[in-house]
Amino acid sequence: MKRLLSKILSYAVYIFLIVYIITSIFIPSKTTDIFGVRMMVVISDSMEPKINVYDLIVILKMSVKGIEENDIITFETYLPRVGRDDYVTHYVRDIQTESGQSIYKTQGLNIADDSYDQWEDEDGNPIDITYDDIEGIYMFKIPYIGRFVYLLRDPIFDLLLLTNAGIIYLLYTQIKKYKKKWNSYNPFGKVGVSFLFIYP
Repeated sequence: MKRLLSKILSYAVYIFLIVYIITSIFIPSKTTDIFGVRMMVVISDSMEPKINVYDLIVILKMSVKGIEENDIITFETYLPRVGRDDYVTHYVRDIQTESGQSIYKTQGLNIADDSYDQWEDEDGNPIDITYDDIEGIYMFKIPYIGRFVYLLRDPIFDLLLLTNAGIIYLLYTQIKKYKKKWNSYNPFGKVGVSFLFIYP
């Protein structure tokens, strides 16, 4: 019975991970809505040393009431340096209310003064961070593993990885074939073959 439950649990975990990975690849914006959690790679140093470049962070979907001052949140806003909307992970330093809506004043860790972040849209007009912009609240990080995850998103790296894997597989099959052929002619038997492949 325990073995059956263990197998069921293992399959459930595998299925969850597969579905999570597929969702992250094809519809990343829906990952938090579907699973309640999301993993993201940090590529900015604005929160160092608390959160470093290439850390993999785990964020949790949170209700409006669950977000408090000094929490670290991940939110989406327009970033002029990249010319598009992207995600930012910063502290919540103040929560204000305007027309019944919560406004979040954010702040990075590496700033020269105590001023809040100033966000603008693509036309240069000031904008506020609201709950609708928030992807989730920071839970914890896995240091530096994000470098590998980030590389996996590069199609050139993926192509090189697949090519190298293919070459290694072909070499393995050829060596295996050659080893079988050598066994049929080798007067020393398997011991000789093992010696040959250990000490070429």
